[in-house]
Amino acid sequence: MDKKDDSLLRIMVAPAGDSLITPSLGSDACAELTIRIDESTAKVLDASLDKLNAENAPQRALIDFEHENRQAMAWPISFEWYSTPKPGVYAIAELSSLGRDYVKGKVVRSFSLSFFTDGDFPKKKDIKKGMTYEPKNGQRGSPENPARITGLAFPYCGTLTNDPAFRRNLPLFAVRGASLADLNAKIAANRLLALESRHMILLLERRNQMLRQLIRPPSESELRIAAVDAAAKSRSGRS
Repeated sequence: MDKKDDSLLRIMVAPAGDSLITPSLGSDACAELTIRIDESTAKVLDASLDKLNAENAPQRALIDFEHENRQAMAWPISFEWYSTPKPGVYAIAELSSLGRDYVKGKVVRSFSLSFFTDGDFPKKKDIKKGMTYEPKNGQRGSPENPARITGLAFPYCGTLTNDPAFRRNLPLFAVRGASLADLNAKIAANRLLALESRHMILLLERRNQMLRQLIRPPSESELRIAAVDAAAKSRSGRS
């Protein structure tokens, strides 16, 4: 983390390439699948974050601690692809005061994403407690046909943890020394976009007010004034 702003953190989400992971499948079972991570994964996750935050505004997706579904450790800003310090998907996140203490104090060393995939698994109603499900050869999620991430869970889209699903993720401490110039630029761009969006909304509201003024029916007083004016013009024309 940057000494000038220790609230920002770049977190490794998943390493590039194919990984064999064993995530939970609902609350009662788990899965074993091969998943492929590349630059398109970052775009999918970033789009999912924007969509979920927009649909659930003013609430936001957050990162908790050890899947406890409680306090916010961090608030993700975006998901990006980076080649250094190790190729993969990274989350740009703003740490809460609690999250900052946990990271600085080295209480946790890694991150685990909460997500959905297109892997071939049973429907929720067919999942049996205590089972581990694994796609058959050639099915989506098998080594021959790796699954892809399709979106984030909400509101808890990930967790600071010491037991990450992607075992090859770099520890938080290994990426915190990276320059925050790109992170600050991203945040500045997001804030500018938000300001531009608010400005555009105000302009649209003003335009709608003007249109309503143009198309609204005349009031009774306006009709009376118009009638008087018409009568006066008529008398003036006869004289």
